[in-house]
Amino acid sequence: MSGATRRGRNLLILGGILLVLLGSCAYLQFQARQGAGAKTAPDPPPRLISRLDEARIARLVLESPQGKLTLVQRDGAWNVDAPYPVKLDPVALYGLVANFTALRAREVIDPRPGDLAPYGLARPALTASAVLTDGTERRYALGDLAPSGAGYYLKAPADPAVYLIAASDGRKFRYSLADLRDRELPAVAPERLNYFKLSRSGGAAIEIVPDDSAGGGRSDSPLSVWKMVQPYREPKPVNSDRFKPVLDALAGLSTLTEVVADHPADLAPYGLAPARAELIAGDGQTRLHLLIGKERDAEQVYCKLADEARVFTLPQAGLAFVETKPFALIERFVCLVNIDAVERIEVAAAGRTRTIAIVRKPSAATGGEAATFRVDGKTVAAAPFRKYYQSLIGLMAEAENDRGPVREAPEVRTSFFLRQGPQEGERRVLTVNYLPYNADFYAVERDGRTEFLISREQVGEMLRRLAALARGR
Repeated sequence: MSGATRRGRNLLILGGILLVLLGSCAYLQFQARQGAGAKTAPDPPPRLISRLDEARIARLVLESPQGKLTLVQRDGAWNVDAPYPVKLDPVALYGLVANFTALRAREVIDPRPGDLAPYGLARPALTASAVLTDGTERRYALGDLAPSGAGYYLKAPADPAVYLIAASDGRKFRYSLADLRDRELPAVAPERLNYFKLSRSGGAAIEIVPDDSAGGGRSDSPLSVWKMVQPYREPKPVNSDRFKPVLDALAGLSTLTEVVADHPADLAPYGLAPARAELIAGDGQTRLHLLIGKERDAEQVYCKLADEARVFTLPQAGLAFVETKPFALIERFVCLVNIDAVERIEVAAAGRTRTIAIVRKPSAATGGEAATFRVDGKTVAAAPFRKYYQSLIGLMAEAENDRGPVREAPEVRTSFFLRQGPQEGERRVLTVNYLPYNADFYAVERDGRTEFLISREQVGEMLRRLAALARGR
């Protein structure tokens, strides 16, 4: 084949390809113009099946195989048709009433069905009625849930059509009294807690209030936020970390599980006459007064609010704090005193009294004070002294004294003489006596009270450290 012939054939092929490309471009442009001009048909708006004025509705009646629920409206307020008031959830109630005041359909399934059975409407198991103040009635029949789950079939009065209403609206027509009950309890904010009292049948009450004196230097609780004023004869600082689980549990008491009786004639079957425990908590705005009864089963406990008749249940796990012991919540320091508030200390044991003095003078270098530490008149270095002081104020009670007052003579005594005072409510000397209790423990006496125990080993170690400090070791 000659070169001219080959060139001619190639030109013909290229020309054919060019024609195909030009045709494709023209087709695509045509399709684009067609697409730009086309508009997607919007979903049809929900169809209003019925509209009612809430003020004209006297009663709402829901009937199902589970029973009949009637709500009545009096003076603009809705309640259950019962001889006593039932506390209702305003949100759930609003949703149900809205089903009657403005009922809308997602679509018309069949304008004139020949057979209602495929929709569960031949013999509907559930009907919802609104009885108006003039005596007329609007009755809706609710059928099956559509296979897609998108909604329920519904037939309106005097209307042959079958509608599909939203699944959420269908569920409202299926409400029982349990669905409409208000399950919220007074919610106390733990971060604003200003009062807490827990009383137990046969046990000591725990009462806790804010510690307004915290951080005052000479306080026994310089870091505490709360103080326990019961059951001990003297207020005790509360340990925030140990109290936190109780506060967390308190925050969880916001929703009841189930109402078991609206107006019981007898509270004894629920362990509420008298109650097993009683909780009072407040945050300055909300107050919770809860009576706690016996266990319903392994998971639920009967309870009631003090100012309400209804009995309900709460999860047993959320009420575990009821068994908390007072000693588990307090700071257990025997005598926690800020060193800056102390002028001298006397420690008496085994017939000998050692005197620890803190001598302070103005410091030109710091503009404050410079302290010198002496044991029995002998100056000791600051570092070992401060280490000893931590062991002295770090003595901690280890148990409650369950035997009553201890009358024995003290074997060990520590006395803190404060720099200033007395101011209002302030003591010049804080004294702790350690009285023989048994072979392992001392009873800790403060202000004539012996409520706590401390191990002899703890006190003995403090004395050994003091002896070593006096020897300059």
